[in-house]
Amino acid sequence: MTLDAEIDSMSLNGFKVTVGIGASAHVYDLRKFDKPNLSMEPCNGTQLRCVSSIPYAEASKSGVLAGFAVGSVDGRVALQ
Repeated sequence: MTLDAEIDSMSLNGFKVTVGIGASAHVYDLRKFDKPNLSMEPCNGTQLRCVSSIPYAEASKSGVLAGFAVGSVDGRVALQ
């Protein structure tokens, strides 16, 4: 698998890796790394500076166990 962009930040929690690319956050399962389990723009288009996985997060609407916090270059913080 290749990503067509530079990775700005990464966080690992068990088998889940959270990747910040530009303004998007993607959550991958390392056992099935062919496509992200979850992709979103948590800061409304602002470039992300850091991501951090949250262990023991509850399942989202899609059934994916994924929680993360992000910080943007302009100081915004979002919890998903």
